[in-house]
Amino acid sequence: MMDMDENNRFTFKTIESPQARISATSPITITSSLDNIFPESKVHLQIRFDQTVNLNELRFFSLLIFKTDEINARFSKYIIYTNKAINASTRTLSTTIGGLKPNETYSVTIYYNTPTTEYSCSSESSKTVYFTTAREPVNRPKKLLFIIDKDLEGDSDIGQALSTYEKDISTYYPITFEKIYLENQNQKKHELINKIRQDYENVDQPLRYLFFLGSNAATNIQRRFLNPVTNEPVNVYSDLSINFYTQVYNPEYVYSSEENQFILRNYSYCSFNGFPANDIGNSTSQSSSYEIAYGALLPNGPTPKKDYILNYFSKLHRFKIGQITFNKSVLFADTQLNDGASPAKLAQDNARWQSNDTIQVPQKYGFEYHGFDPIWHQDYQSKLSNKSYEIALYMGHGAPTYHYYGISNQTIRDLPQMNTMLFDFHSCSVGAFNTYDYVAGAYLEKGNTLFVKAFTIPIFLSIINYRSPLIDYFHEKSLFGEISTRAFFGDAYLHGSNTTMVQIQLGDPLLQLDPPCSSTNLTLTTNTNTQVFAGAKEHINAQNKLYPPAKGTYQAGKSITLEHGFEARKGTIFEAKVQGCPQ
Repeated sequence: MMDMDENNRFTFKTIESPQARISATSPITITSSLDNIFPESKVHLQIRFDQTVNLNELRFFSLLIFKTDEINARFSKYIIYTNKAINASTRTLSTTIGGLKPNETYSVTIYYNTPTTEYSCSSESSKTVYFTTAREPVNRPKKLLFIIDKDLEGDSDIGQALSTYEKDISTYYPITFEKIYLENQNQKKHELINKIRQDYENVDQPLRYLFFLGSNAATNIQRRFLNPVTNEPVNVYSDLSINFYTQVYNPEYVYSSEENQFILRNYSYCSFNGFPANDIGNSTSQSSSYEIAYGALLPNGPTPKKDYILNYFSKLHRFKIGQITFNKSVLFADTQLNDGASPAKLAQDNARWQSNDTIQVPQKYGFEYHGFDPIWHQDYQSKLSNKSYEIALYMGHGAPTYHYYGISNQTIRDLPQMNTMLFDFHSCSVGAFNTYDYVAGAYLEKGNTLFVKAFTIPIFLSIINYRSPLIDYFHEKSLFGEISTRAFFGDAYLHGSNTTMVQIQLGDPLLQLDPPCSSTNLTLTTNTNTQVFAGAKEHINAQNKLYPPAKGTYQAGKSITLEHGFEARKGTIFEAKVQGCPQ
């Protein structure tokens, strides 16, 4: 079900029975076709409205895309279009969706408004259609674009750090690199967006990753909700964002050369009937569909920008050559809802994480509690200082320099040590990087931390049955399920997480749980039919018997697993080469 939050943004709430009515014979037809060049990640959709739909009454409609086994709306893409997006003469809307996961089945459903005397936003839904993306071609070349603050141009130390980073990546993956040095000017940012969208379509080196170094690329995006009669702004909201560059298709925010701003003009359709007198709103009124994976380093604290960036790349390199390691463990830190069963549940569901923790407190306070808990405060600090985790998830109240219970930027800075790889914050404003010494930036700088996800403003979260939602992010097809298969962090957040415009991802978008030089990278050489391991770019699950009709070498970028009962016929050549990390 869709609802409006206090800022006139559509949000999702999970309920037992949908409010929308599913028509037995839908007046909407959805057809899909995979892209000819990038069928693994891109689909073209055509939505056709038959003559029974009065387009003069259809004010807006929503496109929802789910992986077919997703557990709830957190992991969906959705786009809300206004009437302006429809070609009235053909009664169709044609759109493109990118950023999809290869070899994945998706469902597509349209929810469209129906005029009633009681509710302006009642809706019906179309029949659901399905499509499956293609497998990604082996060794598909990709490009990462560095977007670097202009004042760092020509700095030899930064240049050396980036050269080391590029070598660490290109040794194992067919990824090329480009650098842009950006001034803090909105016109330059508009030009950058056009370049990104053009490079995304490049056949030879498609742009798939952005890495921001410094915050020049960030800007305040503006949402304006207009009076439908006068078009004067009724409510105006300004949000800090850096990931708006990653929307190639269906962007929410459009650059206005007259005002030199990125603006979403919209109407609060649920508060009035009919149409605006002179519709000047965007044809896409909301979108959680993103095409490009990204990461960022956004220094704004006591450590100078250059030093902050260099320190990060130093520990990143040490991790990628095997000098920094983390325990295969997860810390659940929900300050509001009971997550006591999550550690054992995760160990049961995922073989990687068998030793997990939660913060010990006598009770969970719920969303309304605002205060302090000394037991939680102490146990949280103790676990971060004395234990090592690959992932720490936090849910609770927060502010730019503070989160519950009693954890400030200085608290983190004062810890004797910290060896946690990734922090994921479901919390208001801890990622507000325009605030000096914001707490997410302090986490990234501390110890061996390599990645932090946070939000720049207050956020809305949905829950199910008043239980902690954090364990859901370890579902096989969701965020940490993706990460556990050694996907790049940037790809995992793109494919397995419902991203918003006010989310930031601090750190390397090409980070993985295990460094690429680890012993799980093997080369398998055998006399066997090439079909046995066809398409195994990332994983080879060698549970098949090997037969000797042909020779071949097969590489897995992530892992080769020899299952119990693995057999090779007499005379078969079988060799597994373990490539260790340099010392």
